[in-house]
Amino acid sequence: QSISINPDLFNGDNNKVVVIDHHRRGEEFPENPMLIYIEPYASSTSELITEMLEYQPKNKKAIEKIEATALLAGITVDTKSFSLRTGTRTFDAASYLRSVGADETVIQNVLKENIDSFIQKSHLIETITMVNGNMAVCFGEEDKTYDPVFVAHAADTLLSLDNVEASFVISKRPDGRVGISARSLGNVNVQVIMEKLGGGGHLSDAATQIPDSTVEEVKNQLVDVLTASNKKN
Repeated sequence: QSISINPDLFNGDNNKVVVIDHHRRGEEFPENPMLIYIEPYASSTSELITEMLEYQPKNKKAIEKIEATALLAGITVDTKSFSLRTGTRTFDAASYLRSVGADETVIQNVLKENIDSFIQKSHLIETITMVNGNMAVCFGEEDKTYDPVFVAHAADTLLSLDNVEASFVISKRPDGRVGISARSLGNVNVQVIMEKLGGGGHLSDAATQIPDSTVEEVKNQLVDVLTASNKKN
């Protein structure tokens, strides 16, 4: 409920809730949903929804072009343009969406980054520190808040750098907590690392939010966890 885009609609008297997700079930979960479809091995929720639509009876009307485009955009974002968590089912779903009119040009335009965001992300990356030789840690300013989506994009960008197997970006969130956005190419399990700091996620995509702490304190906690995990390995 707390992460719903419309809590009032979610909590309505006559709401009928369907849960479709590619994340593992968390502590906060809707009561008595009509349907639960959780598949952690899927690339994205968009992939799961596409499969449900693809295998509807043939006499049903195909989805609209804008719907197909939105679903393909979701797959593109979650797989980092088909470079992570991508299986044969992912390509099958993408092929179906293209066949019903998904527009890649629209997706490219929607996903373009504005100049201010690019410059701000560059400033974050300037703080890079390498831990254990292959883990990149960056951090924001103590007195500045950062949008979580922006921070996640910065973590994604770090993975494109040479010798970086995992990335961690630490920043103050709008809600006052300090967040860590963690990404991995797959050889480092960032889910386990984030769970040690009270968070969670996927093997290659995880996060945590820590209250009543400074960015510097959280950075030190993270480095301690990374150093300890490296010694165990």
